[in-house]
Amino acid sequence: MIDNRRISAAGNLWVAALFCASLLASWFGVFSIAFLLGGVAIVWCVRLALHSPPSTDATAPNSAPEQVVTERSPALQTALVAAPPDAKKEDQIVAELSAAIETGQGLRVLYQPILDANTRKIRCAEALLRWQSDLLGSVEPDIFIPVAEAHGLIGPLTQLVIGHVSADLGAAPHPFKVNVNISPLQITEPGFPEMTAQAFQTRGIDPSRIEIEITEGAMLADPASIPVALGMIRKAGFTIALDDYGSGFSSLGYLRRFDFDTLKLDKSLVIDAVRSPQARAMLEATLTMARSLNMNTVAEGVETPTQADVLTAMGVDMLQGYFGGMAVEIQELSDFLSTPDQPIVRRKHA
Repeated sequence: MIDNRRISAAGNLWVAALFCASLLASWFGVFSIAFLLGGVAIVWCVRLALHSPPSTDATAPNSAPEQVVTERSPALQTALVAAPPDAKKEDQIVAELSAAIETGQGLRVLYQPILDANTRKIRCAEALLRWQSDLLGSVEPDIFIPVAEAHGLIGPLTQLVIGHVSADLGAAPHPFKVNVNISPLQITEPGFPEMTAQAFQTRGIDPSRIEIEITEGAMLADPASIPVALGMIRKAGFTIALDDYGSGFSSLGYLRRFDFDTLKLDKSLVIDAVRSPQARAMLEATLTMARSLNMNTVAEGVETPTQADVLTAMGVDMLQGYFGGMAVEIQELSDFLSTPDQPIVRRKHA
């Protein structure tokens, strides 16, 4: 016997899937196919992007950031930068990274300024780990961090970063807040919040000057343990930021459920919001939700004055990216903070 209710429900799901597919195509330039699988509506999509190589004209060095914004999609950027290493290369990375952690050679922590959107002055900074290997050259964090997580090196690597940051802040003449990215594998380690707080307190640094960043992907990877760990981190005195919001399966439910202090908007949202009215409306809705929950907002990947002005007008609190400057040594950041009429950091460092 035919169950008309089930047919009706399936039909509704099918219509909803088709509607989502059409929105994706019109808003974000994706090719999508909608179908039903086991009674569940599925939308499968592929985004295509064409990229023109950057100009080789040596007389126009400042045109590259604008070209990145207008010509390369975030998905393509990630694919080009973070292609996983093959087995042989991965073994080399493991061996070289293990040696670097043991000796401290080639690993350094730089600080990227995060600007107040209205005053355009430095409000805080994000600690970023850089690795220059004698054998492998410069290795991107998107390459060596996953390898470290897969081979049991993320623990000592995290401790090395915390050691650098605590030493740098302890010696800095002007106090400022620093964001530190922590792997979900470390956040859920027993005793991690307490040991990390002690590492900073030993240097005379209150944990409230440190904001722990966790990615949206980490929330999905371990939805049972991560919330408990975040509670322990807050109890230890740290503030918490949700990083890369909008890069994957974004959910406003996370913002309502967890007590984040800061919401960091992924650069893909920033790029799309400038050139797409629909994407801008979505970002404005996110900002409204963040304000209602008393969260600070940081726009990542801000590369041009146009982006900075649009985001400031929308009510974003802070800006991070090439517009404000790339990561610098702690001494240079301290020098900028010491300047009475503090300029925007615009120097381009590796």
